[in-house]
Amino acid sequence: MILFNNLKKGNILVNARSKEPITLFNKLLNLAVKNGEIQSGNLEELKSALTAREKSMTTGIGKGLAIPHCVSPKVKTPVIMLATINEGMNFAAIDDKPVYVVVLLLFPESKMSSHVKALAEIAQIMRDNELIKKLLALKTPDGILKAIKSYNNDE
Repeated sequence: MILFNNLKKGNILVNARSKEPITLFNKLLNLAVKNGEIQSGNLEELKSALTAREKSMTTGIGKGLAIPHCVSPKVKTPVIMLATINEGMNFAAIDDKPVYVVVLLLFPESKMSSHVKALAEIAQIMRDNELIKKLLALKTPDGILKAIKSYNNDE
């Protein structure tokens, strides 16, 4: 599974305090730079790509989940970031409800099929209301990563 193989505990923000998606994108992308996942010189281009994608159609897919994503030549390997937002965020989700879990995907152009598979996998896994509740209750990136990996093993 792409999520389980590519999500690292250093790429998880617990109870991110952002009021709007663009602010959260900044936080997640800056974390990706800090962790060496992307180069700082590519930050603005990736932020623009994510923002453009969000403006064209929301990535808030409902049930408290958003999956902002883009494909870029500036990304060499798949990068998956996760943020929990305990108070919820307006993401213009298709069900008009707040988003509590955001899984941000950055994929190289050469991995388009993996990008599409990752979107489908994450949408399916995160539709589990109990998993979302569990992720929101956890206080550490390590706990969140273990819960996701445990969920994968239970499937």
